[in-house]
Amino acid sequence: MNTKIKCLIAIVTAAVFLSCSSGGGATAPAQVASYTDLGKCSSYNEGVTKQVASDGQYYKCVAGEWQETDASPKSSASNSRNEDKKQKSGTLTGNILYDSRDGHTYKTVTIGTQTWMAQNLNYKTSESYCFDDASANCALYGRLYSWSSAKSACPAGWHLPSIDEFEVLEEQVGGSGIAGKVLKSKAEWNGTDDYGFDALPVGYRRANGEYSKAGTFTNFWSSTKCSSKYPSNSNCEVILGMTLRSRDDETDHWLDGFVGAYFSVRCVKD
Repeated sequence: MNTKIKCLIAIVTAAVFLSCSSGGGATAPAQVASYTDLGKCSSYNEGVTKQVASDGQYYKCVAGEWQETDASPKSSASNSRNEDKKQKSGTLTGNILYDSRDGHTYKTVTIGTQTWMAQNLNYKTSESYCFDDASANCALYGRLYSWSSAKSACPAGWHLPSIDEFEVLEEQVGGSGIAGKVLKSKAEWNGTDDYGFDALPVGYRRANGEYSKAGTFTNFWSSTKCSSKYPSNSNCEVILGMTLRSRDDETDHWLDGFVGAYFSVRCVKD
């Protein structure tokens, strides 16, 4: 056989071997600097996965929206490592919660029989925002979440509280009539923060994208949609949470008209 042909066959064979052995045929997803750099999700890039360098999270383009995905499609071994990381994401040491998904830490507080985050969740999801779209507000006040996103945003070992769990909290601090006062922060509004819950007047994001009520209002999502205690006249479109306001010392749970809004999240330990 001609020497040149032999060399060509050897080169092609080596290239095929390297291609097959380098990743099992899977292609590593593109990496972008931040969530806003993902670009538009459309039919053109449906199914594409990208990684955001700022938080290490992977996002997949699904039905016109970038959605979080647990791992890159590199290999089954990679998927296994990421699943293991997900299961161990909420580690509590003393009164500090470490979220290994993004490296954030949170103060916690035990009130009665419950252990709560004493700071608002700041884990980025595809349906969460910083107040006024300013990253500095996320660092201070955590993120504002849609209800659908809030339901799965807490780290492993923690969960979005139900309305019943919020009512237990209120009873443990003296009842809903004064719970607002004793759970609110001293620093930024008219609270006494007697229990270290440190609720801040974050405000919220309206369904139309406008931001409102900073300094006078905060609401924490619950996992409960309607309740026998809080009946709805609109086919269970009332979503319940715990509301605190600067104008009074009470807490409230009636969120009719806030479907589609974005509120804060406080996770409670499983």
